[in-house]
Amino acid sequence: MRRTEKAAIVSSLASAAMAAAMLSVGAVSGSVAIIAMGIDSSVDIFASAAVFAGLRLSERHTRNFPAGLYKLENLIAVAIGIMILFTAYELVRESIDKIVRSGEKLEMAWLVIAVMAASTALVLWVARYKRKVGMEENSPSLVADAERSWGDVISGIAVMVGVALAAAGVPDMDAIAGLVVALYLAWTGVQVGLEGLRVLLDVSMDKDILELARSAALATPGVREVREVLGRNSGSYRFITISVVPSTFDMREAGELSRCIKSAVEDAIEKVDRVRVELVKEGEGRSLWAVPLLGDGLTVPGRFDEAASFAFLELDAEGDRVLSREEAVNPYAGDPGAGAVKTVVFLALQGVDFLATRESLRGSAAACVLEENGVKISELPGIVDLPSAERALTALK
Repeated sequence: MRRTEKAAIVSSLASAAMAAAMLSVGAVSGSVAIIAMGIDSSVDIFASAAVFAGLRLSERHTRNFPAGLYKLENLIAVAIGIMILFTAYELVRESIDKIVRSGEKLEMAWLVIAVMAASTALVLWVARYKRKVGMEENSPSLVADAERSWGDVISGIAVMVGVALAAAGVPDMDAIAGLVVALYLAWTGVQVGLEGLRVLLDVSMDKDILELARSAALATPGVREVREVLGRNSGSYRFITISVVPSTFDMREAGELSRCIKSAVEDAIEKVDRVRVELVKEGEGRSLWAVPLLGDGLTVPGRFDEAASFAFLELDAEGDRVLSREEAVNPYAGDPGAGAVKTVVFLALQGVDFLATRESLRGSAAACVLEENGVKISELPGIVDLPSAERALTALK
């Protein structure tokens, strides 16, 4: 049995014992405050049972829910918040009703105070225990249940003060104590419910967690830049998406790089269910063109695999301006055994988006390799040299 499940069971047993004691004493004493606290503890039994069920069901993966039922914990946290608000409403109603019936005598005040003191001490221990386990295990439903228990501690103290003053002859203090408890419970219910709703609505996780993920990814060998880190909570678990610019676009290394990034993030952050890694090219929005050149560094050959070198032209997002020009030697130039396929693999590794050619590559093995690597082919039979190629590229829309 997991620690979170054990904590939920302990909470249920404690709530059952306190509810029985407070409702019994409330019946003989006539204290509206302790009766309300007994009702509140009865609700705690259901809340703790719901938390236990949520913890049991949340990690199940089914055909209809392949990503798991993690958000069930957050849904239960929202339900607990609603129960807290309902309890606060009932307490306000009972307290106001007793004020209207002013003059009723509170019996056995000493017994009410003794039972509330023992119950409050027990609730305090249970609240600290549940919060500690909930924070360590990152369980939103258990933390929400702990917050509710902290509200019970404050309520218990208010009830004891009110009953003591009522026993001393101060009128309506028992009912006023009930109103104070109700206000605190209402505030707690709103906070617990909103926190659960934040996750159900996929609000981004804390910036500190996202920064940890960014640092872990950036420290991974082979990562040049981390573009974006997104994350969301689902129950006790976290789902993270990271966009990185790799040092090279070698498709053979891409899978291993993704695995290394995932491992680094999972080591840095607890309770990560899934890490999605997206490899993006540097200068996103711009385009990188490859133009084949002969040995003179100017003429465009009829066949791209005859190129002695390639000119790499970076165009802006609109495609009407050349931002940079670089030239790289074709490592397979003059190698009759290399063929076009090895040449296009070389181009893919450079992060090329487009290859400008004078020939048609439709149906060729080279075209298939280019397509698999996300490189598009642009047939421009009219280009004869680098200047004409630049004019043709910037004229494309």
